[in-house]
Amino acid sequence: MNEVEEKVIAMPVGNLAGALSNAQAMITGAVKDKKNPFFKSSYADMSSVISAIQQPFAENGLSVSQTMDTTPDGRCVLKTRLMHESGEFLDSCMPLPIDPNPQKTGTIITYYRRYMLMAICNLAPVEDDGNSATSISPKHAQQLENMVKDYPSIREKLFQSCQGNLHNLTLDRFPGCVQWVNEQIEEYDNAKREVQNG
Repeated sequence: MNEVEEKVIAMPVGNLAGALSNAQAMITGAVKDKKNPFFKSSYADMSSVISAIQQPFAENGLSVSQTMDTTPDGRCVLKTRLMHESGEFLDSCMPLPIDPNPQKTGTIITYYRRYMLMAICNLAPVEDDGNSATSISPKHAQQLENMVKDYPSIREKLFQSCQGNLHNLTLDRFPGCVQWVNEQIEEYDNAKREVQNG
């Protein structure tokens, strides 16, 4: 494969960064549900990548688009734009290798779309070990309840992300959820201390 350069275009992204942080705490990874017979390995296809980010993005005001463009010298470029409902966005642009065969070009575009989308979302492929379909245990649910019992606003956000029931949370999402709760509590406590010391 030809070596290509990647160009990232950024603007102030305070709202986007916060929303992406929340979404990433919910994202579990793209399940490697397809087989590559040549390398005898599995990989996450485009639909798996989209499936992994779709709900967390929707709940946090995030969306993504991928479009084709050309440079002044005629090179074909794939642009991935990560957007927040505030209007903030982050662009990542990559020139594509040129191939006269339209079928090969389509395959190349799909390949780069998948990897650019995973990169801009910081999404990793994961093995399908059954955890994505297994609900957390009562012990896990109680752990989360204990963490948020003194933080009503955080508790409300947590239950909203689980559709009102902690047992809707699956095992693969549990570590990320605990991390998110800890981050929310730390942010809340820091803000409270600033008010008290202000």
